[in-house]
Amino acid sequence: MTEGDGHGPSEAEPLAAIEIKHPGGGGAESTEHLFREELFSDGNVWVGVTNAAPAQSGWHHHGDMDTYVYILEGRGVVEYGPGGKVVDDVTPGSVIRIGRGVVHRDINLGPDNLVGFLVRVGQGPNVVNVDGPDPEE
Repeated sequence: MTEGDGHGPSEAEPLAAIEIKHPGGGGAESTEHLFREELFSDGNVWVGVTNAAPAQSGWHHHGDMDTYVYILEGRGVVEYGPGGKVVDDVTPGSVIRIGRGVVHRDINLGPDNLVGFLVRVGQGPNVVNVDGPDPEE
């Protein structure tokens, strides 16, 4: 591994041996009805939490980033696919993988907040909001 080759820390940005963050429960509404709070980020990985009140989010995708979500609290569904007609349930303990560019929306079936731990791998925008699901085939 050489300095600045993109495969490890450089002297300009050394990594701490251990860094601990505690989510504040806030975050920014970067998609309608969906709040995301960044905990850690570098050029290839984004780590955070998502928190959604009972509602449905807007349609969106995560550009060239693969997203992994571990559901901590709440229950809901994820809609995706042609016309948004594929629907999968999510409950505490569910682990979701959302591939790069997959248009989807999250629906919190309530009554409690839907909370998840997120890891995104890739580069580019964290979220891209769109008008609707992929077209029907």
